[in-house]
Amino acid sequence: MINYELFKEGVLNKIIGFMPEEYTDYEVKVDRVKKVNQTLDCLNLIPKESKEWRATPNIYLEHMYEDFKQHEDLEKSLHQIALIIDYAFKNLKPQPITENISELKHTLIMILINTQDNLELLENAPHRSFLDLSIIYKLMVPASNGELGTVLVDYQFMKMLNMTEDELYKTASQNTKTLLPIMIKRLDDVIGDMLEENVEEKSNFYVISNDMGVNGAISMTYEEELYKLAQKLESDLFILPSSIHEVIAVSSQSENVEWLKELVRSVNTEQVAVEERLSNSVYQYKRKSRKISIAF
Repeated sequence: MINYELFKEGVLNKIIGFMPEEYTDYEVKVDRVKKVNQTLDCLNLIPKESKEWRATPNIYLEHMYEDFKQHEDLEKSLHQIALIIDYAFKNLKPQPITENISELKHTLIMILINTQDNLELLENAPHRSFLDLSIIYKLMVPASNGELGTVLVDYQFMKMLNMTEDELYKTASQNTKTLLPIMIKRLDDVIGDMLEENVEEKSNFYVISNDMGVNGAISMTYEEELYKLAQKLESDLFILPSSIHEVIAVSSQSENVEWLKELVRSVNTEQVAVEERLSNSVYQYKRKSRKISIAF
């Protein structure tokens, strides 16, 4: 089987030949793009300057290579990539960004990522530290298919918004709680909802996320909500970083921290995609001091 570099070279050299005739004079471009927890090769087809400008779809070659490894057929991969690009150009028209830049402030949200795994991304984006994690800012952007996408707020975008990091945090903190309300449910009830049946036994594990289940780990920064849960359980909390989308809280009286640390490491390694991993740490919330810290 050919390695990734040869796969990448083959795609770059041959993809135009697999596109419809209208793309014959398009340019092939690949950039290294910083994503959460990873940096990927992003392929774009760029129209010549003489063409009317339009947004170009992103093809992440590492993802396509994972698919290629299942069948080891380069032509099949090239046909797939060509179909994706052509469909995106013709059907997924991006919504225009408002001309009034101040309106974008209403879509600002914040998400939580791992600091050490995203040092390059953090060099170019306003952020603030939260234990061994970092809060970054994004804009919620509607797509033509009715779903929601996000755009990272980097320093250039912050300048366009005419905001400081403090202002970003204040606005995004309020927006996130409004646009993505916190959700705290027993793990059994979440599983029951997924299976569409009742789960008889009740555990002491609680899922903390938002009502969309996307980028919900930021909810662990909402101290007031953690306090209410701790009061309900009449104990301090251990908080397990399930992914960037959710965390799991449990009474600190019922579980051993070393076992929980091993559980988090195991789940991250075996079940959580790299781009969705948050941390291998276990956190502790103490209701008396109302402070959260890394559990040692």
